[in-house]
Amino acid sequence: NTDSDAYRLKLPHFPPPEGLDRTGLASAAHSVFDPSGYLAPMVLSFRLLLREAFPGDAPWAAKASPDICDKYRDLCADFQNIPRINIPRQMLLDCKQPCRLVAYSDANLHAYGYALYAFQEINGERSVRLIQGKFRLVPGKNKNAVVTVPRAELWAALLANRALLFLKETLGRRWNVASVTHYIDSQIVLHWLKNGCLLRKYEARRVQEITDSNVCSDRRYISSAENPADHCTKPLSYAAIIASAFLSGPAPL
Repeated sequence: NTDSDAYRLKLPHFPPPEGLDRTGLASAAHSVFDPSGYLAPMVLSFRLLLREAFPGDAPWAAKASPDICDKYRDLCADFQNIPRINIPRQMLLDCKQPCRLVAYSDANLHAYGYALYAFQEINGERSVRLIQGKFRLVPGKNKNAVVTVPRAELWAALLANRALLFLKETLGRRWNVASVTHYIDSQIVLHWLKNGCLLRKYEARRVQEITDSNVCSDRRYISSAENPADHCTKPLSYAAIIASAFLSGPAPL
């Protein structure tokens, strides 16, 4: 939108709900082009619906049940609202002035992800911008790997740390990044990261990658109710996203 200098998200084409099969639902779930993750909570709804409709190795020509088709129809109708979302292109008030990078990570037994924000305050004027929101689905049931909430929280923390490292190396050349903070709502993962306790190899390697990166030494606990990354791991409607702090940034910032 050149008038408001903002990004406007484009509505994708979804297959019709009549005769919906696994191929059509998978196409819809991956047709939203949103590399920055502004619609992560809505896209997650499609991904979870696909897993619910066709668990395991269902054939691609398998037809969706009437209940799944109704849910799909409601999701498509909700997505008609996304062209109304405008994302300001300006991230900072002044690139030469100090700013903060703040990451939030969260996970459950269905998905894990993070939300990354840039915060700046100059002469009483504040700016909070969502840089990126990302989620991944927790792997399905596997007899060889037991997925627990702390392990999923560690995956989320690792994703957030990698994003912070990438942004600090790239945007740090243009931005005056004064501090980096990472909020985690898992006290178990915080204990692993801060105390270096004895862990199994799987967790120990990921903890070591996070601590060795030195991208962030300020890691803090945040409750799930205040964590904006909670929206990346739970499906939300358009109205719920607008009413939440996911796009605008959490109140503590």
